[in-house]
Amino acid sequence: MIRDILFVCLEAIPKYAVILYPYDTKLKSQSNRLVSLQKSVSIHFVLVFLKKRQFITYEQYLQCFLDEEIRILLNPEALRKYCVDIGFKLRKSEISTSASPITPESAQIKRSSIDKGFKRAFTTI
Repeated sequence: MIRDILFVCLEAIPKYAVILYPYDTKLKSQSNRLVSLQKSVSIHFVLVFLKKRQFITYEQYLQCFLDEEIRILLNPEALRKYCVDIGFKLRKSEISTSASPITPESAQIKRSSIDKGFKRAFTTI
């Protein structure tokens, strides 16, 4: 579900906008940037849904939507703005951690270390 929402908001809609306005270089650049963020943002939202659990029940899933961060998934424009913000944070963390040892927090952000339970949980959501 998360991947589908992100595909529509971060790839399908921006690419369609590029088709409508093919000479807008700023639009093309922004579209490419959003497409490149899909995987990182997908992992981010799965981690927000799971909150250190390996799976969630249907009731827990519904409760997740009380969280303002999760509700962003329901608004495509807000989601794109949020993803751009996450992109800036990812870039900053990659620059700041490139000279320092990798911590569990930075490993999650950089997608270099995800526990085994994550893949099972990803299919649950």
